[in-house]
Amino acid sequence: MAPTPPLDPSNLAAWQTLLAAVVGGAIAFGGAFAAKSWEHRQQRLALRAAFGAEIDALLKISEIRKHQSNAENLVAAWKAGEDVLPMMFGSLPESDPVYAKNIDKIGLLGNDAAEVVLFYTKLNAVRVHLRLILDGGLKAMTLQQRIDWVEQGLEIWREAKPRAEELAAKLTRTVSGQGRGDTRTF
Repeated sequence: MAPTPPLDPSNLAAWQTLLAAVVGGAIAFGGAFAAKSWEHRQQRLALRAAFGAEIDALLKISEIRKHQSNAENLVAAWKAGEDVLPMMFGSLPESDPVYAKNIDKIGLLGNDAAEVVLFYTKLNAVRVHLRLILDGGLKAMTLQQRIDWVEQGLEIWREAKPRAEELAAKLTRTVSGQGRGDTRTF
């Protein structure tokens, strides 16, 4: 075995410099990646909390105002032959703030994005029914047309409400750390 030649100090310094640059670059890249990942996670959690809160608030407002039971009572009265028209005051919102401001970030919700979009789509369908009532459109309908129109809105709401309750709970539970939920993004 041949003896190893002595190391040239100028070569050793070059290798040390190269190694330091590679290690330093890796640390800088890793730090930047970790910071970006943390920011992305925080944004995703904030978005989940915001959507969960807005959906929960919409459900609670509907419950407090007794929209579903009032509509069911109205249909029952019509079916009993009473020709009454509901009195509604105010106006429907043009949009829901969290949904309107964050539609471009909906993908951050992962698999829950589809449920969020489905809820707001059904909510808007129910609002079409309510808008006709607010605008006095029921007056031009026969009693049977009124029954059919309001029952359609009720059917949409009855299907949407339990799913929305589950979704709001899931979104807020995941944020508060009580459940794992689906926080994957694509």
